[in-house]
Amino acid sequence: MLIDGILRAPRLADARALAALREGLAAGGAANSVLATGLAPPELERALREARALIVLAPALRGALAPSTRFFELATRARQGGVPAFAVVGEDDGDPFAARILDLQRVLEARSAPAARRAGGTIAALL
Repeated sequence: MLIDGILRAPRLADARALAALREGLAAGGAANSVLATGLAPPELERALREARALIVLAPALRGALAPSTRFFELATRARQGGVPAFAVVGEDDGDPFAARILDLQRVLEARSAPAARRAGGTIAALL
């Protein structure tokens, strides 16, 4: 799994959100996740080819869907490579049509560590 981004949800520290998401993935049987924030294009392409899924974390969906964002770039590359993409966001304020264009499998809102853990379990169950 390729995890990129940092969730900045209200009242939820970045490290706690990521740790909780990983706990949920592990509990759901998807323990082999790779933290890949900030990979350069050659490493990113390799990581995407090897990934079972892409999980992109963002503070809010609406801002992340703009074509100039890393979120948009990663989701587009995943779609083109046939890798399922998931979004875990602090606030799901996005446009369902834009999420469909990016072929996001699920958009999960997580504003607390337990919610991030549940999001990880939900994603693991879908893989």
